[in-house]
Amino acid sequence: AACAVWTAPTAAFRAVAFNPQDGYVPPPVQGAPATFVSEAAIGGFGGAWQYTFKSFEYAGQPTLNYTCERVVQFHTDSFCSLWGVAWDPVGSDTALLCGRWAPPVGAAVGLVVKLDATNAVTSALTNVQNEVLYEVAWKPNGAYAVIAGTGGAILRHDLGPVNNFVRYGPNTNPAVPTNASLRGIDWKRNGAHAIAVGNSRAIVRYEERHGF
Repeated sequence: AACAVWTAPTAAFRAVAFNPQDGYVPPPVQGAPATFVSEAAIGGFGGAWQYTFKSFEYAGQPTLNYTCERVVQFHTDSFCSLWGVAWDPVGSDTALLCGRWAPPVGAAVGLVVKLDATNAVTSALTNVQNEVLYEVAWKPNGAYAVIAGTGGAILRHDLGPVNNFVRYGPNTNPAVPTNASLRGIDWKRNGAHAIAVGNSRAIVRYEERHGF
């Protein structure tokens, strides 16, 4: 067993999630290794990172096998903190990270960073709302993601532009029973509804047909 440690000079890591779609590349020619690839998205103070693990395996020659790992920062912003991360579960190679953007002057606002790992493209949207975002969860069929935050807010994000959001919360939907900070969210396995939990013992159920 081996353990490696990476550090970022101005960052502390806070969230990590592996892409559920591990990759396999067969040997391109006889005698070449097969390649197995896995990757994870990491959020923290100061940005977001992509961790990649590759294993090269030679058929019938295990002594030649080797692995390599690397960590690359794909979003850099000294004013951001990213606390939640989740991958689309059905293979779009898309990860969403959420948190806040807190400039030296002015109030902190919500921040979402979107990673398209296939095309190595990232995009970020600040001022998603005047609140902080804590956790993100994709619907099991990959149709969209929901993000929980302060003020009783839940954001829905469909695949598409990073600014494609629908916001649900006490200020937009009177059925929302709380304005407490919602810090965790997850889906029932069959996608029937999601549950968000937070401060003041708040438990909020999100259903697609009417929001809450």
